[in-house]
Amino acid sequence: MRIAYLTADFGVPVLGTKGASTHVRGLVQALRAEGHDVMVLAANIGEDSDASFPLRQVPFGSTLRELYDALQGEAVCTGTRLAQDFRNLLYASSLEFQGRLMFEEFGPDLIYERHCLFSTAGRALARHFEIPLVLELNAPLLVEHRKMRGLSLPLVAQAAERVVLNGADHIVAVSQALRAYATGFGAGPDRVSVIPR
Repeated sequence: MRIAYLTADFGVPVLGTKGASTHVRGLVQALRAEGHDVMVLAANIGEDSDASFPLRQVPFGSTLRELYDALQGEAVCTGTRLAQDFRNLLYASSLEFQGRLMFEEFGPDLIYERHCLFSTAGRALARHFEIPLVLELNAPLLVEHRKMRGLSLPLVAQAAERVVLNGADHIVAVSQALRAYATGFGAGPDRVSVIPR
């Protein structure tokens, strides 16, 4: 099977040393060991350029980068997460557009996305290629962001969470609590599997 793996999280360098980075690489390597052809598109590949699998960093489109840079200077963004929330929202569109081009030749059979708040790219790409989306859910991101980082666009974040959790063909949650979180957003219980870490 040809699997397109997406991670839109700027804070998780695929080739980095964080636990989440190790998890991404481990899963990709496990899929490849089972005979699957996996191509990874990421917001952040990290500093190391030696990946043992096809990996591409998807840059922020130049126009979106200019808009994001300008947004950071706006007074309304001072002392808030507004610029970061907008960045993540804008990046989802950039990842979707560039992902279409990058995956066209690859011809994926499945999109596998590590869930990232505001990212709707996996859902959009799955619909574009008319293939299933499997969403990996490692945390209740909306809740975590509200409590630990703050959200400047809570209603948009909630809407994106609902769109993605409802739009995934299958969700892989790491706990029963996350299964309940996903079904609380409208995901059918039969579409959520629990696979502990």
